[in-house]
Amino acid sequence: MTDRMERDDRTLRSWIVERVEGTLKEPVGCLKRPFIDPGSVYDGNLWDWDSFWAEYGLLNLLDADGKVGGRQPVSGRSWLDYARGGVENFFDHQEEDGYIPMMVEAKDDVPYLIRKHREGALLNMHKPFLARRIALISGFSGDFAWASGRADALAAYFKRYR
Repeated sequence: MTDRMERDDRTLRSWIVERVEGTLKEPVGCLKRPFIDPGSVYDGNLWDWDSFWAEYGLLNLLDADGKVGGRQPVSGRSWLDYARGGVENFFDHQEEDGYIPMMVEAKDDVPYLIRKHREGALLNMHKPFLARRIALISGFSGDFAWASGRADALAAYFKRYR
């Protein structure tokens, strides 16, 4: 890596570390668990692939002590707690037929996409990133137990997705 690339890398990492705390959201409305919300104008919305990519970037910044830029979130939770919470929030909104919406808006008691699904509308659903998110988080934490009870829910989700 050239000196300039190293400098740019440090600058970019510093910029991200200074702002990453703003993506961490505490439980709100129908989102009962902490989560990562990478958007600004979509504050309070949990999106499928947006959250996956934010989690992917964030977890790749973790150091050996599980910190980002030497810091833990001010909430006292770990970075991984927010990533796990996002996944769990989606499972909290899974329908009996396996449907999981691609977005859950915190302010809705029953999210809009769930209401429309129940009315019979054919809608986009959570992309197959869900299993990848579980694998990503589990790989970084070394803990697969947190999602071990979700095998039936994942099977129903994949059946519905297909």
